[in-house]
Amino acid sequence: MSLILGIDTSCYTTSAALVDTAGNLVADARQLLDVGAGERGLQQSAAVFQHIRNLPGLIAKLSLRDRHDSVTLVAASTRPRPVEGSYMPVFMVGESYARTVAEAVGASFMVTSHQEGHLMAGLWSAGGPEKNKFLAVHLSGGTSELLLVERTGTTFNIEKLGGT
Repeated sequence: MSLILGIDTSCYTTSAALVDTAGNLVADARQLLDVGAGERGLQQSAAVFQHIRNLPGLIAKLSLRDRHDSVTLVAASTRPRPVEGSYMPVFMVGESYARTVAEAVGASFMVTSHQEGHLMAGLWSAGGPEKNKFLAVHLSGGTSELLLVERTGTTFNIEKLGGT
């Protein structure tokens, strides 16, 4: 069965997962970034450095070496939200790594966002909702948003209704 590798390098966690095309989780690994005691977060440069150090070990935990022939798609979150101007350097690490893996194994590459990853993970873990249009509360990076979400194939149309 074909496998999909997903990579996310957010402001606080390095994450990677393998799922099959039926949506079953094959393997996953994640590592929280080290935020010093008393600190309120990380500078982007410090987070980038930690992601660069974390990704090889996480990919090894997925046993990708033994499964690389089955990987047909590699996806990475390349920005916080799927809107114009949404950018953080931390996501460039995951994108670069994912593009390299995709090229090395002959897989396609897919761009997604951190917010869309949260939505997909929530839908997957909760088993729904089955509706194509729904409300979602998104909590990430110290912000909260109420979203009107509409599925459009493998992505979403997202309208922010409110937030902090």
